[in-house]
Amino acid sequence: MLRGVEKLEIGTADIDDLSRYPDNTHTNNPIQPHDLDLDLVSEFKSLAEGNAPIAYVFKMYGRLLSYAQTFERNPTFREEMDAPYGDTRARFNPKNRGQFLDYHYRGGRSIFKSYHKTGGEHHPVEHYLEVASAASESNNVEEFLKARREVLDYLER
Repeated sequence: MLRGVEKLEIGTADIDDLSRYPDNTHTNNPIQPHDLDLDLVSEFKSLAEGNAPIAYVFKMYGRLLSYAQTFERNPTFREEMDAPYGDTRARFNPKNRGQFLDYHYRGGRSIFKSYHKTGGEHHPVEHYLEVASAASESNNVEEFLKARREVLDYLER
């Protein structure tokens, strides 16, 4: 999101500068140290300091979702087409799969989504919208474009 920054420096933050939860509210502190790859740091710097165009995948996903929703007549289904942030990415992560599904089938997930434990099939638009959502959250342009193509091909037949 940063563009045209004159100079960007990435370094280690002092632990006292970071938000933390008291030990009694969370068993695992979500703040963990990260060692950033020097190539990634260089990429961040060149993106922020440069002026080359950037593909904002999250904006592209928002437009795709709005377009797909115009094809749905049922207002409840239309509203449920958008997954909460992190929902699909967590479901697509094999490490989280069992835990995530158990949580959602205790009532946290919409009854209108077709994904279920018995291996039922997604509707193609629903499936590829979820792929596009996960790709937008990880800023994976290539994966998003593939999913968008599938959604558009189905809708525009």
